[in-house]
Amino acid sequence: MADTLLVTDTVFTAAITADTAIPLTRLTDTVVISRDKLEIKLIKIRDTIHVTGACKADTIVREVRVPVERIKLLRAEGAMLSKVVWIILGLAVITLVWKIVTRGA
Repeated sequence: MADTLLVTDTVFTAAITADTAIPLTRLTDTVVISRDKLEIKLIKIRDTIHVTGACKADTIVREVRVPVERIKLLRAEGAMLSKVVWIILGLAVITLVWKIVTRGA
């Protein structure tokens, strides 16, 4: 049976800029077009229009559900080994006591 983990993934996007010049004699003023993260400027310099565009940097955060297996708790193998040690120690003590008792009799 699988569980799901919620992982937040963040993606950073870099700023993008563009720059070009177009000759045009009819524009008489600077025009700025901006919307959300995009900004475009049209600037008249003598007989040339200077066009500058920029897109501001952004951070995208999304949450992704990732299926994972359930963790099962298992007994350590050392637990069985310690039981064997105690059994051997107990048998040794019993044997020692039995030898002492049979010698004295």
